[in-house]
Amino acid sequence: MRNRIPPPLRSLVLLCMFAAVACGCTIFKPSPPPPFPPPAQILERLSRQPIPQRLRAWGSVKWASPSRKGSSQIALVLQRPDRLRIEGLSPIGTSVYSLRIEGGWMELFLPSERRIYRGRATVDVMKRLFSLPMDVPQLLELICGGLPLCGEEDGSLQWEKGKRPVLNLRCRDGAKSQQILLDSMGKRAVGYVISAPGGEEILKVRWEDPLCPEEGPCVPTKIQGEMPREGRTLRIRLEDVEVDPILSDEEFRFRIPPGVETFPLSPD
Repeated sequence: MRNRIPPPLRSLVLLCMFAAVACGCTIFKPSPPPPFPPPAQILERLSRQPIPQRLRAWGSVKWASPSRKGSSQIALVLQRPDRLRIEGLSPIGTSVYSLRIEGGWMELFLPSERRIYRGRATVDVMKRLFSLPMDVPQLLELICGGLPLCGEEDGSLQWEKGKRPVLNLRCRDGAKSQQILLDSMGKRAVGYVISAPGGEEILKVRWEDPLCPEEGPCVPTKIQGEMPREGRTLRIRLEDVEVDPILSDEEFRFRIPPGVETFPLSPD
């Protein structure tokens, strides 16, 4: 003999099933895209978005180009627009190299070779050391999450379900275009892409895992720059980050032991 549902309980089950069917169209209806402001308003907000002026951090750096590649643990201090000190560290914490940049000049000390290299921090020299052809202010802006806008007109917003919103810009020179990758709310840039007229990507930048203090600007802790057609990449990871700390002049200097040979810096 089959079990039968008592009439009162049967009515309750049918009522629940009817309610589920009736409400299904609203409960499972895909959510509409968030109400983004016009592109001009997003651009204005991004242009006014503060970024750190000073950083102190530990971390790591990896770089690669067609002719060389390398990586190291680092201790880093920087002060925009043009002061940088990096101490390259071995796995046991000893110094592998000391790099100092200030006022457009660079010093690179290699303890194992007892050599120090001095010269102008040109774009060619920076390209050799960091793989990307950027001058010093551009590199520090990249590390701090600064967004260089190549154009302010002809902006259009592109948003697809399941993807990040993208702001498309035409660069001022009329030859290149820029895509600004936004967070899910369209309030913060998480990267950008510079493309040639034919659509080929020239430079790709991504910022991830931002550290946002209670007071002060956010700073990315994962930074990646890539030039796909040239096979160049730079990856920086930051830990124990201090945003806009007070930095002394001594933190941008290092001591050179006696008997060290001096050589000129060369982009080659």
